[in-house]
Amino acid sequence: PEAARAQAPRAGAEEAWNGRGRFTVVAPGHALDAEFVVRADPGGEGRSPEVRLVLLADAGVLLADVSLTAAGATVHRAVDDLRERAGDLARLLDPWLPAAPDAARSWRDGRLIERAGARRRWFGGDPLLLRRVDEDGWPLTVADYRLSGEALIAREIVADGPWTVEMRLRLVEVRLTPTATTSPP
Repeated sequence: PEAARAQAPRAGAEEAWNGRGRFTVVAPGHALDAEFVVRADPGGEGRSPEVRLVLLADAGVLLADVSLTAAGATVHRAVDDLRERAGDLARLLDPWLPAAPDAARSWRDGRLIERAGARRRWFGGDPLLLRRVDEDGWPLTVADYRLSGEALIAREIVADGPWTVEMRLRLVEVRLTPTATTSPP
């Protein structure tokens, strides 16, 4: 919409937050469903924005501990079966990072495109929110947002892969926190 062209693009929250939810992977003949906890730090005071996620089996066993910053993904820990794909899991966290203030942006077909290296983030709607992320790998779509306080946080993030494979993060609970810490969620 024309009214959105004057707005600053929004992705991630301007406040630190943490939450929990469900992670699912569905592929022909296979499915995985697990709980996750997440912490988002918007940065500031010398800190870079960071999102960190811990994936847990329903029995409480740690499956993966990953984080994402503008510099890339970090796999802190992962079980052997997930180690090879833990970077892809970290990439799902991209919509929870804030919009890059110095990224190149341009309007195309009513959408604002933010470019940083190979990554393209598509913003649209009113308010102007992150809707899609394209980069090396599967495209990410933000399927839904949740209002928490005054912050709009991506509630459902979907990665569509080849052969109808789908990965999905769905937030169930979100809490804004006054400050972020450097410890795992």
